Amino acid sequence: MIMFKSLYDAISKNSLLDDSFKLIGKLCERTEEMFEIASESFIENEEPEEDLFKMDKEVNSMVQDIRRKVLEYFSMTTAPNYFAGLVLISLAVDYERIGDYTKKLYSLREIFDYHDGINGELAHILRDMRHNIMIMFPEAFRFIEERNEKYPNNVTEHEKKVKRDYERLLERIHDDEVSKEEALAVSKFAGRLVRIAGHLDNISSSSGRPFPKLGFKPGSASWTDD
Repeated sequence: MIMFKSLYDAISKNSLLDDSFKLIGKLCERTEEMFEIASESFIENEEPEEDLFKMDKEVNSMVQDIRRKVLEYFSMTTAPNYFAGLVLISLAVDYERIGDYTKKLYSLREIFDYHDGINGELAHILRDMRHNIMIMFPEAFRFIEERNEKYPNNVTEHEKKVKRDYERLLERIHDDEVSKEEALAVSKFAGRLVRIAGHLDNISSSSGRPFPKLGFKPGSASWTDD
């Protein structure tokens, strides 16, 4: 709880960090919007009206703005809270990666030259994965806003559902008769959904972990005890 209190004390006392945190909220909203558009476009085979590449540039601009503000805070503050600044940058990077993955979701049909409708059961699984990720976006940010250190949390539970659906989808592709183009496009799409879910889980737990452990799951092969 000390780390969490330290983070929010720093944000509340400095306008640069406060502005950075507000930008994190905007990043959440923008990347969620991008994901909703891109995933709907792929699954339903519809051309989006919005320019996803322009939206991704807006995300990148916000990320760079956060980095500038945090660096300015470090340089101008006598005794800066490095943990708070590094966590804000880490959150921005997670959202930037989500933006990148989301932008690429839209391009997969072109990459694998697949322009037909998706098989009924495969589409059903993809919609389930998409549904769980759409729940994760606001929930992940809510955990930050409410200073909730609980882990694993309900965001983690939805991530597990996404991973289970991914395995189910791969089995279905193997068992069903689908074209090579469909199998490649769908499996790559689903794999990117798993990565997006992983970044959202990282975001939901960022404020309650030491900086060296951000992005690593307790109990995993990558996790090392102090």
